[in-house]
Amino acid sequence: MRALRRWRATSRLRKELRQREAEPNTVVYWDRYRHLSKAELFAVAEEFGWRYSEQRIVPEGWALDFVRVGAAKVV
Repeated sequence: MRALRRWRATSRLRKELRQREAEPNTVVYWDRYRHLSKAELFAVAEEFGWRYSEQRIVPEGWALDFVRVGAAKVV
């Protein structure tokens, strides 16, 4: 069952990142993908050219900030 949840979470994350391909930076809420470890989440993000920047706690949960590889960080 855990493998199925991990597969679904990975598919959802890939779909979300594919929709944001044109953006220079993005935020992923880790709570939406709680079935993935951070390492798994980072690996999927790297497939789409995103690099982990920082994390912060917001009302929605843990926000993981990613920037496009080669793009300047927008503050």
